[in-house]
Amino acid sequence: MDFQQDPDSFGSYLGQAARDITHARTNFLDRLDHWKNLADRKYGQLVTIDHLPEQRGFVGSVLGKPFSLLISPLVIDGRGGLEVVVTIPNLAGKESEISRFNVDRNGDLADNYEIPSGDFDSLMSVKTFMGILKKVLEQTIPACG
Repeated sequence: MDFQQDPDSFGSYLGQAARDITHARTNFLDRLDHWKNLADRKYGQLVTIDHLPEQRGFVGSVLGKPFSLLISPLVIDGRGGLEVVVTIPNLAGKESEISRFNVDRNGDLADNYEIPSGDFDSLMSVKTFMGILKKVLEQTIPACG
């Protein structure tokens, strides 16, 4: 933990982080229309996805298996973005984390999660959605506790 912050510049740090996080949230949540279209047109009734209340992320199901994408603000190296936590319910119905990834202010995958062909890959949204759905399907239901 760094306790050597400059009080005069911390307001600027917070302001920039807030702007980045707002853009990241808007851009990531805007993927819903594309993902809903994919779910309807490509996957029929096999996949559903909807917004969670208060812009907290998404909730959906794949082959009847429920999942959630919960978003939280995150700042790395002075740049704001989002951390996305993928959860499924355990045997008691409580949400259990199965994966997480970061998105940048553009709503695209960030850090170690980037798609190798780059941020301008025309299929980035599709690849992100398919990666999430595959992870959900391949994850065993966590035990209670």
